[in-house]
Amino acid sequence: MRLYAGMSSHFMRDTVHNQIAGKLKDAFFRHFRYHPSAAEIPSWQNSLRAVSQIFEAAIINWGQPLITLKGQWNRYAGIQNS
Repeated sequence: MRLYAGMSSHFMRDTVHNQIAGKLKDAFFRHFRYHPSAAEIPSWQNSLRAVSQIFEAAIINWGQPLITLKGQWNRYAGIQNS
């Protein structure tokens, strides 16, 4: 399932301004109809901030990062892995 997609510059901006976790939380809720655990949100924020810093260090200002959710959540949503 797609939680976030956009230009790398928008992704970096969203992480720098601490908006990425809120966007992921909203997308998660729209798909599953319940909120992720409280621990999951700061985990997303921290790990995606690190990814953003890698993009920035590599001067990657092209492309469109896509954040998907796989694994245990698919079991609950009845989504099949391809």
